[in-house]
Amino acid sequence: IAVDPDVERIATTRAQAEAAGVKVECHQADLADLGFATSASVDVVLAAGTLVDVEDLARVLRQVHRVLKPECALVIAGPHPITAMSDPSRPGVTRRYGSGRARGVGELFMALYRANFRVDVILELFAADQPDAPAPSALVLRARKLGV
Repeated sequence: IAVDPDVERIATTRAQAEAAGVKVECHQADLADLGFATSASVDVVLAAGTLVDVEDLARVLRQVHRVLKPECALVIAGPHPITAMSDPSRPGVTRRYGSGRARGVGELFMALYRANFRVDVILELFAADQPDAPAPSALVLRARKLGV
């Protein structure tokens, strides 16, 4: 199942799934609009780069919690929050860590905790083509659904 508010990304997902011979149920909708999925019916949720710009993260996490089976995983992957500190178009200009919509690791952790998830894996990854980079470029969190 793929959910994305962007019509073009959904069209791309459909085309790629068809080319790969994989069946993907696509929904063009807000990420928190998971009403089509019954409670405790999903084995894993992958949010790859999609939660960065979500305004109401708590709402999305509540819906994900509802559709996941107990103890199943939510995997969040995206740019590391530290990457938002710099702006490639403005060299030398930095922003404060966790400012604006770039949530810090602690804020993500607490949002998951409040939505009744237990974070069991945190990976801070460096780009393969930048092994000497001063900071990680990607963050991956795995959280397990607690409760029913």
